[in-house]
Amino acid sequence: MNKPEIINVVKVAILAGTLAACSQGGQSPIYPTGAETEMRNKVEMVRMPYLLLSEQGGSDYLSKGSIMGLDSFLDRVGVRYGDTIVMDRGEDVAPGRVESVVRFLAGRGVETGETDGVFGPQPARGNMMLYIERYVVELPNCPNFEQASTPDYQNAGYPNFGCSTVSALGLMVANPRDLIAGQTSEDPLPDTAVKAAKEGRTGRVIDGNR
Repeated sequence: MNKPEIINVVKVAILAGTLAACSQGGQSPIYPTGAETEMRNKVEMVRMPYLLLSEQGGSDYLSKGSIMGLDSFLDRVGVRYGDTIVMDRGEDVAPGRVESVVRFLAGRGVETGETDGVFGPQPARGNMMLYIERYVVELPNCPNFEQASTPDYQNAGYPNFGCSTVSALGLMVANPRDLIAGQTSEDPLPDTAVKAAKEGRTGRVIDGNR
């Protein structure tokens, strides 16, 4: 093999190595390979604590200062749909005190969960520790969409579309807990739902008026 031929062989080898490196280190393929990682939303529950001190004289009722403190806490954490408050009691906390707190929270539209649990260190005598339980969703890290999805002569699905659908679901769900455990109705009325669907399709009901 003469010198020009050796140079050409070296050039071909370098070009082949460059193309191989590009194919391995480039962006995700347009077409599914079967090796893509399944993208899912991650849901976690967090607790935000608030210490409610006992009232002077051991009163069961919430004082003005206690009400202002609770309101400030609810505003600070941005209490919202899906949040639930659970409670740890210290010793000598009377049931009437718990009922006062539950009534106050109900008036603020906050759902109360377990009121006699053990969610953290026991509060001091007469005090209560309130925890707002909130479910939050962490969206998957979707690949980029820099590569064109067309032309697709194999009629194959674009793998990144699945991840975008999962992300959209995580962004629009009102309570992320519903992604891991659905809700059931205490009084389901399937007949009413079917009737409404039928009348909607026939145009008999428009804006609630027949």
